[in-house]
Amino acid sequence: RSRPQNAVASLSILDGQNVQSVLRQSYHFDEGTETVWDGFVIRNGYDSYSGGGAYIMRGTTLRNILFTNCSIEDSWGYGAALYMNNGVAENCTFTNSGREASSMNVIKSQHSKLINCKATGITTCIVLSSDYDTIRRCEFSDNHLIGNIVSVNYGYVENSLFSNNSSNNTLFNFGHSTFVNCDIVGNSSRNSSNTFDGWNITFKNSILWGNTPKTINSSRIDSMLYCAVEGGYEGEGNIYLESENVGNNETLHYPAFVLPEDGDYMLAGFSACVDAGGAIA
Repeated sequence: RSRPQNAVASLSILDGQNVQSVLRQSYHFDEGTETVWDGFVIRNGYDSYSGGGAYIMRGTTLRNILFTNCSIEDSWGYGAALYMNNGVAENCTFTNSGREASSMNVIKSQHSKLINCKATGITTCIVLSSDYDTIRRCEFSDNHLIGNIVSVNYGYVENSLFSNNSSNNTLFNFGHSTFVNCDIVGNSSRNSSNTFDGWNITFKNSILWGNTPKTINSSRIDSMLYCAVEGGYEGEGNIYLESENVGNNETLHYPAFVLPEDGDYMLAGFSACVDAGGAIA
């Protein structure tokens, strides 16, 4: 999923100089006219309302792009770094974008695909507001906000990590969405009774551990199957995880992440979560 550490140094830079959007596609491309943007730094993009860094629609793929220091003026606008409708973002990184506004978002996507993307180090506004998207192998880590970190509605999220984020509010808002093989770990909300809110949420083969608060509002969950949950959660194949990462009691279940304090949530071979999932329908 990751690129070489020196990859950014070799990328071409597209700079909006804080006065204009960098990439802007205001209509859908038809079959045969698809466009791929591959290997750029998009920085200092600006728009009054949406897509400060990039505004794309159907027929465009963004690949291997770093978005940084992009913004929009309107507090109720969409996508300080990226507004995407029926597009694809692959191997993209988002950092240091947006401004302090509880309703603004860094990424606004609809009917799109986010694959192997990472959002980190954002301290200004909602990281991702997603509707009807497919999200695979993405990471949302070390973002520290006043409001929600991520909002996903009518989405399918697979093999993704939500870790070490903090907020003064509910961390995540999920609605009518399915999460498969995901880790929601090490997040903290200072002024909320639940880690996430929403409705009609399904979790499969996922790990929920180390979050503050630990409370899961069962009225928001449609089903939770073959999941490993700190403190337990009723459901087929679910595992009760201890609060300790590792321990010596062989009758208890520990997640045994390799180095969670450094953000490494790979599982050690002796983890209670290894080979504990169920078949995905």
